[in-house]
Amino acid sequence: MKGRIVVVTGTRPEIIKMAPIIHRFRGIKGLDLHIVHTGQHNDWNMSKVFIEEFELPEPNTYLNINTETQIKQIADIIIGLESIFDEVLPDAVMAVGDTNSVLSAAIAANKTGIPFIHVEAGLRSFDMTMPEEVNRIIADRVSSLNFSPTSRAASNLLAEGYPHEDIHVVGNPVIDSLIRMKDKAEKSSILDYLGVYEKPIITVTVHRRENLSRKERMMGIIEGITSLNLGTVIWPVHPHTLSVLEKYELLDKLREKDNIIMTEPLGYIDFIGLMMRSSVIVTDSGGIQEESTFLGVPCVVVRNNTERPEALETGLSVLAGTDPKRIVYEVTRMSKMGIKPIIKDNPFGDGNASIRIVDITLSYLRKGFSQRCETFQEHGPLYAALMVNEMLSGRKISEVESTYRVRVMSLFGKNGFMDLVKSQRELIQGEVILVSGERSRILKLLESGSHQI
Repeated sequence: MKGRIVVVTGTRPEIIKMAPIIHRFRGIKGLDLHIVHTGQHNDWNMSKVFIEEFELPEPNTYLNINTETQIKQIADIIIGLESIFDEVLPDAVMAVGDTNSVLSAAIAANKTGIPFIHVEAGLRSFDMTMPEEVNRIIADRVSSLNFSPTSRAASNLLAEGYPHEDIHVVGNPVIDSLIRMKDKAEKSSILDYLGVYEKPIITVTVHRRENLSRKERMMGIIEGITSLNLGTVIWPVHPHTLSVLEKYELLDKLREKDNIIMTEPLGYIDFIGLMMRSSVIVTDSGGIQEESTFLGVPCVVVRNNTERPEALETGLSVLAGTDPKRIVYEVTRMSKMGIKPIIKDNPFGDGNASIRIVDITLSYLRKGFSQRCETFQEHGPLYAALMVNEMLSGRKISEVESTYRVRVMSLFGKNGFMDLVKSQRELIQGEVILVSGERSRILKLLESGSHQI
């Protein structure tokens, strides 16, 4: 297999999720892999620990982008990536997640005419005040191939009009990494290292910009955490979070509490080991919601929304916002649930996401990426909702699209809920499809007897 792929990372969560994919790519004979680290997490040692733990090669290129403003950071990464793309001449660029590094990679690839592959596509919090929400929407929009972790994420893309043939539900590679490192994490001596013997253990992480950039939210979180009177609170603090706590003069309040231990950021193995020994986790992280669900550790999310609603539906995760009384209530309640691992039918994957991602990517490299350039003979496309009749029932979606030269955008089952649009999916009488196409083509479809909604 001949081909050349540039993989872009910039933060520790991206390294975690990209690690199993990188390992599988490296096992493909004839495939050249160029790894870029943007330096978005500007403490290289923080990333280096993860690279060593996952036995990854050091990046081919380290951009060392260390800027204070988001705009300059994004601009510098795009400029840095452009020169790399010009030199490497990749067949595709891949990134995972919703950071500024991902946004920059997507824009740089699009502007240089290189197919962009987005892993973890379709996540939506429906909160446009979140920088990550804007990043992931733009990355999805310019992507040539979207790998969604769940069916719901794929449904979000379909609802927004993305072509179904380039959306693939694969699971999240974060579960692949967790399964690979779980045995090592079980042997972690992190509690002995920290000198922690009083249980229950409550693990805390806070790093989202939506919290860090608003003092009133951080004050609410800190008041909630310092009001907890059960067990030991362990908080591995990200350097940026530490600087924010100092800026808001909240550090002393935390240090006054004997049951709160603040540590430097932990390596992946020790952090997973800490999670496994916790009775409850308090976090604003998206990835930790996925990991805690797999491990069965109750999770209190200090946000007003989440792009991982599947975690909430398991009952192992709950939104608490930043109201201190609500945080105390939910932590106390969830700490009594006990550990309930979800191995079978885990909503975030079965540990084989990286296999699917690599296999599908290789198939696209062989056949080529779709150009997504529509040609219209009349005007732009119209949209119509049609009920499947007897004539369409039993026909595959791909057959309907080729026969009537329309695109099936969305599919709603007889129960009214959206279902995934797949080329080989057979339509059932009474279902509803949303199609797009030129007026004459939609009229032809209506003449077949389909009922317009």
